[in-house]
Amino acid sequence: MEKIRVIIGSIVAVLLIGALIAWKLSSNKKEMEKDAAVATIKTSVYPVTVVLPKLQKLDNKIAENGVFKPLKQLNFLSESSGRVLDVQVKKGQFIHANEMIAQLDNKQIRIDLDLAKKTLAKNLSDMEKFEKMLTSNAVNAQQVADQRLTIANSEANVSTLKRKLNTTVLLAPISGYINELNIEVGTYLSPGTPIAEIVDISSLKMEVMLLDKDVAKIRNGQSVDIKADLYPNDVISGKVTSIASVGDAARKFGVEVTLPNQKTMLLKAGMTGKARFDFKNTKEALFIPGNCIVGSIQDAKVFVINGDKVSLRPIVVGSSLNENIEVISGLLPTDQVVTSGQLNIIDGSPISIIK
Repeated sequence: MEKIRVIIGSIVAVLLIGALIAWKLSSNKKEMEKDAAVATIKTSVYPVTVVLPKLQKLDNKIAENGVFKPLKQLNFLSESSGRVLDVQVKKGQFIHANEMIAQLDNKQIRIDLDLAKKTLAKNLSDMEKFEKMLTSNAVNAQQVADQRLTIANSEANVSTLKRKLNTTVLLAPISGYINELNIEVGTYLSPGTPIAEIVDISSLKMEVMLLDKDVAKIRNGQSVDIKADLYPNDVISGKVTSIASVGDAARKFGVEVTLPNQKTMLLKAGMTGKARFDFKNTKEALFIPGNCIVGSIQDAKVFVINGDKVSLRPIVVGSSLNENIEVISGLLPTDQVVTSGQLNIIDGSPISIIK
């Protein structure tokens, strides 16, 4: 009997210990679930840092890089056909307008021209006879008219052959340097065959690309300061000679500046430099750090604090100043703009501001 009581007591003790363990586990589970719920609530509020837009004085100057191009660049083509007998220039040589580049074989043209002149002379002589014969009615008026037409055709033939003869002497149409020479003695040319590329760098052009808000302030004839990268301490004065009427996908417009090529600072086409447009006044503009921008510059947006949440707002940006971006429209100086934490939030996300 005593043994049975011991066994029953052991069983009861085991059951009590099991119930105690089960109660403890259940209590711990509820506590863990509570902690998890609290954690979930906490992580749904995203920490961010903010900044207020700043008004800064902005020099009303624009500086853009560009490449120097020749004032004139001509691919000279042959008008006539024939074999090259003589070449008077070399690649890289300077040549004046109307100086001879090369001479084509023109022997057959000269023969044809000599015959055409003799034919014209005979037709003119015959015309004198026809006019005398007309007074004695030996010929009629129609025969005289036909003879005049024959003379006109002969004169046209002589003029055509003279012009053709002139085109066998290849003359430079502009002054400049022979950048490419495509012929040599013995080369046979046909009409349209490339002869030489001539570039005139007595003056140069530079094209720079400006945003629409900047190009609107540019005028033809406006003075521009040019600095060549080769001569960084020297300023060359240029003038605006062309403003594009159509912009590219980035809302930029081409502005062409012409400048003299000085002997003391000789520049060549293909060199680089910077054009500076100075409007002689300053203005105040609103700036934010560049890392506030969400998306591209062309479609810029920022997160703005709206109570305990954020709003995604589109803005229009302008020039840059160091690491800051000018805001043309879309923000007020009192707007708090998110400067870090944007990767974790979307429009309407609840936030907490980190001081």
